[in-house]
Amino acid sequence: MLIKDLRNAASSAANLARAPLGPSRAGRAWLVALALAASPRSATAGEIPTVTLTQAGPDQEMPLGSSFYIAGTLGAPSVDKVHLVFVRHSYGALGSNVHLYERPDNCAAVRSALSTIRGDVFSPPRSGVVNIGEIWSPPANGTVADRTNYQGLRDGHAALVVPPWERAPGTKDNEFKILIPKSEFFRPSARYCLLGYEISKLPKRDGEIRKALSRFGLEWPACEAKATEEERAACQKDTLARLDEAVGKAVKGLNEDARKKAVETVRAELFPTAEHLANAPRRVAQLARRWEDLAIKKYDFPDYRPIATDPLAGLAVALLARHGRGIQSFPDPAAKRIRFFTDDVQISVNHLGLFDTFDRARVAADLTPGKPGKHPPIPFDPKTVFLPDSNVSFLDVLQLSQGKVLAGGAYVPMKEIPDRVLRPALEAGSGSVPTEDKLMEIAALHDWLDRVHAALVRAWKARAEQAAAGASAPPPPDLSAQFIYASLGRWLDQVLGPCSDDLRRAAADRRAPSCSAGVSAVAPTWPGYDTPRENPLGYVVVQLASYLESARTWTQKTAELAEHLKQLSSTPLRTATIDLRVGVTAETWVFHYLTPTVGWSHLSALPGAVWINYLGVQLYLWPNPVDEPMWSNGWSDVNRLFGLEVGVGLSKGPFGPEGRYGGLAGSNLPPIFAGLALQPLPYVTASAGASFLGKRSSTLTQETQDAYVSPYVGLSVQANIPDFVAAVRGRKVTVEPQ
Repeated sequence: MLIKDLRNAASSAANLARAPLGPSRAGRAWLVALALAASPRSATAGEIPTVTLTQAGPDQEMPLGSSFYIAGTLGAPSVDKVHLVFVRHSYGALGSNVHLYERPDNCAAVRSALSTIRGDVFSPPRSGVVNIGEIWSPPANGTVADRTNYQGLRDGHAALVVPPWERAPGTKDNEFKILIPKSEFFRPSARYCLLGYEISKLPKRDGEIRKALSRFGLEWPACEAKATEEERAACQKDTLARLDEAVGKAVKGLNEDARKKAVETVRAELFPTAEHLANAPRRVAQLARRWEDLAIKKYDFPDYRPIATDPLAGLAVALLARHGRGIQSFPDPAAKRIRFFTDDVQISVNHLGLFDTFDRARVAADLTPGKPGKHPPIPFDPKTVFLPDSNVSFLDVLQLSQGKVLAGGAYVPMKEIPDRVLRPALEAGSGSVPTEDKLMEIAALHDWLDRVHAALVRAWKARAEQAAAGASAPPPPDLSAQFIYASLGRWLDQVLGPCSDDLRRAAADRRAPSCSAGVSAVAPTWPGYDTPRENPLGYVVVQLASYLESARTWTQKTAELAEHLKQLSSTPLRTATIDLRVGVTAETWVFHYLTPTVGWSHLSALPGAVWINYLGVQLYLWPNPVDEPMWSNGWSDVNRLFGLEVGVGLSKGPFGPEGRYGGLAGSNLPPIFAGLALQPLPYVTASAGASFLGKRSSTLTQETQDAYVSPYVGLSVQANIPDFVAAVRGRKVTVEPQ
């Protein structure tokens, strides 16, 4: 098997090594084996050697300088693909151990830094030299060293991806064979890790997990219904254990760590969500069907009620006057109150009644028989009359008093909500969520109920503050928000059903609001409940919010789970690494780092335009092979943009004005050049520096020359003929032990 063979090969190589292997024993042992197996070898025409990975290591030489195959045994029958990736992780200047980038010290560190593959990056298969960031993301849960190493690899190095081995459809092969093409990716003095990835395609299991979540989510409320805490804990423990077992079976075929991670993900992130999806709409539906019995009293709107004492009449007259709907208000300083009149100022509004259509109001000044005081009904649109500082309309609270809520643009009885709005959620259970448009309907219902409930909470608070003032009777009506909300709170006491433990039984939820005998009649709450938000309406709001949040979480987490299972089956569960370093010979060093040139130099200090042909040698910190023109490797070629130049003129002179200039003073040598080279274009360099020559003060040839230094600017072309010949013939690459 690939992984077993790689590990055993490392062990075998350790036995062959003479020197102690030190801390990186496995990685170094591998390199010993490779050093013994990877001396240069050229395949004859039509013959490509095959290096087989066995338990004893590679069975023959690994000719990195030419094409060859790597073959081995698959780790499992489920393996469908094998990818081999070479990662360059160390590349010293001038073939030394001096590095300009952070780098991992060994392949174990490389593998740890490159532990997170970017999605399904191997599909479709890719090949060639790629940037590190194209294959791997920063390590998700790595250490500081892992993140530092990743950045160094990404910024300063690259990877070679070779075409993978893929199982042919319908075959049961247990061996793979991958062609490693000839590539200039392997540079002298560089160190590489060979990462082997086995990829298995397991059946999609997220559907089975969804079924398990649905089943156990529905069973969970039975645990909550247990009489004692001990019984509940035992029931919940048993339910979770059976869920873990079901999930474990669903992901059978993954390794132990992967199965454990899948089970933990389901239990910690998906099960609470599944429980809410299954039970929140059920609880709301059960309560909604008994809403008129448990939450609302029967309330009939009277013909007329005095605005000074009746909370609904006072609320209505204040809202209509505040919004200018047929009623005006005038201050009465003497009486220290506000007086209300119809718009035509024909009568004073002292009595008010609402039609059961909620779109007209009866008003009267005096109800004494025989006295004139009634006025024609005042029409108004209750949808446009809002509570102060709120987008809750007068119509909203009036409809709520009749047990109706706003759903789908119409007010419908609360008992119809399970069929009208919640049916998709009830049918979906905990195994899925409704469509987006159905979720939007549930969200609209929740938002309306939440707004109304917030208005009710404010009304209870205002009513309690008014009662705390100690007045024997409510204050006369005015336009203030405090009066309006206090009147709404007093009216709600007549409309809302008192607390009943039947609510808990209807919701089948021990967390539903409970009654308290010690609650004051003027407490800022729904009558009989402990706190402003613990009441039937608040409970429905919380349950719907929980459902909507769970639906969003479910959509996100199940997608993540499916991707997680896909990643578990389609990313490298089994990886292996080989640490190797390309050796440096005198030949490769000379013609990779030293580049012969021929060009022309302009001696700028000499009068006139003096040009001298010269031969030069340029030294680069990184290899500058002739078969890789400048910029052929992208931005990484910036490393060889600059170099040092040494040259010698092709003429000893005399040259220049009156022939007074010549070769190096005191010798029989031509002028010498030393400067800095710039390689902006392939095979073309510009240079600048100093030229060392001789100068006579007269035209007499017998005069001894004095030393003279002139700046020069050169233009040259590279003429690395030896490296060109080596590239054509095929370079010899050796692998050294690490």
